[in-house]
Amino acid sequence: MKISHLFLYVVLLILSACKSDVAVTRVYLNHSVFTLTVGATLELEAIIMPEDATNKNVYWISDNTSVATVSNGMVTGVASGKAVITVTTQDGNKTAECSVTVKTKEEEKEVEEEPKPKPEMLRDGPFPVGAALNPTSLRTIVEYRELVIKELTSITPENALKMPNLTSGTRGGYVWTDADYFADFAQSNGIRLYGHCLVWYKDGERTDSKMRWFVDFQGNKEEWKQLMREYILAVVGRYKGKVAAWDVVNEALKDDGSFRGDADIWCKNIGAPEYIDWAFRCAHEADPDVLLFYNDYGHEYSATKRVAINNLIKGMKERGVPIHGIGLQFHTNTDNNLENLKTAIRTAAQTGLKVHVSELDVTIKNPSDVNKDLEAQYRSYKTVSEAMSLLPEEQQYGITTWGLRDPVSTTPGPLMFDSNYQRKRAYQGVVDGFPQ
Repeated sequence: MKISHLFLYVVLLILSACKSDVAVTRVYLNHSVFTLTVGATLELEAIIMPEDATNKNVYWISDNTSVATVSNGMVTGVASGKAVITVTTQDGNKTAECSVTVKTKEEEKEVEEEPKPKPEMLRDGPFPVGAALNPTSLRTIVEYRELVIKELTSITPENALKMPNLTSGTRGGYVWTDADYFADFAQSNGIRLYGHCLVWYKDGERTDSKMRWFVDFQGNKEEWKQLMREYILAVVGRYKGKVAAWDVVNEALKDDGSFRGDADIWCKNIGAPEYIDWAFRCAHEADPDVLLFYNDYGHEYSATKRVAINNLIKGMKERGVPIHGIGLQFHTNTDNNLENLKTAIRTAAQTGLKVHVSELDVTIKNPSDVNKDLEAQYRSYKTVSEAMSLLPEEQQYGITTWGLRDPVSTTPGPLMFDSNYQRKRAYQGVVDGFPQ
């Protein structure tokens, strides 16, 4: 071998050794339970996370091959009985399983099982579905309030729990009227209350007089941390046991995945990610039992943003920060790529945290034919619901739309109910996305 060839060979070996593998963090199946007739087949799909994992090879095993066999994910019914199908990654570290019941044709004819009813309402779903609500509409419009009680299992105050709405205009001064109304309404009707949001960079951009005490505050880093702690302890503490979960920090990252720097009043005065960690620690101090979420936009259209958010959360977990969930806003439109919606939800699930589609709306892009527009909107809502349903049950925190009903308009709006409080095709999209 020539010296030059030998040198090139050694370089290639070194580069190959240096290339870092992307480990599998999770594997799950597209079915958790199903029934087969003897001789019939069903193909299972093993969903590997992350999508760029280096080694996606898996092994398939049936614990009872006399009942059902499996080869490369294809399950075949052999004889009457039950079996468990297990998929395992090549390194043996990650597994997922599902149950199969096999029946003969005679058994299917003899035993008339009660069919599982097809979901017809949002309340029939496997996870909560809710909306961000306006307190004035909830108080004063009977149809609005009745629709919430009939249809929803979760509500989010649209603005009532944000700093500009809670502050009275002085440090330590609060106006609790709207927030208390939401807490009482949720408790009285057995509906989950989701808190949005404690820390948001846009609070530092306010010019109204009520926020001057905050925007004009002068202090060193520790004094800013104390201000944040006072505020979070007051708000979270007041609704301890009433709010199920909080968006603790909202939109800390720019589109390129970097922190907002001096444009974020908290980042400017405390630093990032320190201010984010501190906000979560303060919220946990105020209510150790409440679930804490990081909420942001861009998951569905920016791989850069998705990676940055996951890296932020990974770092928080490594630093021992109490965080339980990730919120995906999903302000999208009918021109979206449906695969991107699925990818965004799967990528968020890689964190191992609960996943909440927190501000969903689907705008009709370039409206033309109403029926076609509504069908496109239907597909988006169904895709989001299906993707949520495929997550492990403990990670399905649900779907919240940003508003209850469409505004009055000549074209369909972005939500599940029209301006007359009637269900749209988008509503059926969520229901059809539930597992049957």
